[in-house]
Amino acid sequence: SLDFKPCPDDLAMIIGDYLTAQDRLQMEYESNKGRIVAISPESAKELGYNNYAVFSCKGANHRLALFSIATDSAQMLFPAATPDFEIGAECSLKLFFRSYQFSVSGKIESNQRMPTGVLKAGMSLKFSPELVEILSAHHGNSLLKVSKAG
Repeated sequence: SLDFKPCPDDLAMIIGDYLTAQDRLQMEYESNKGRIVAISPESAKELGYNNYAVFSCKGANHRLALFSIATDSAQMLFPAATPDFEIGAECSLKLFFRSYQFSVSGKIESNQRMPTGVLKAGMSLKFSPELVEILSAHHGNSLLKVSKAG
């Protein structure tokens, strides 16, 4: 026998709020594409970024320095001994912020060997609610600073 029971009102509200929040974050992801934040000591402090990230590709983990980030992309610097990554390879980037530790998956978009031998790689990122939330708050704080200064 099968009994149908109605969804409790509180649970329906929680699910509705969650879905609304996800829709809002998805819209912010789309609208903030390409709004790059260069990682400097000041911006890292504002973002709450711990200056630590782990890049994983094809089962290997690599040390890196995050050069810049947006909701849909990241630019990373790797030590000179790091081999070039295959363009289009599926990889992940684990980021450590004060508020969250999370992984973002994506694909390698570019490799560029700098004159010093350091590898600069670009990665397109898939939707990450945590990253969108952090960058949206940062962009909002930047707008507040500009309006207070003006």
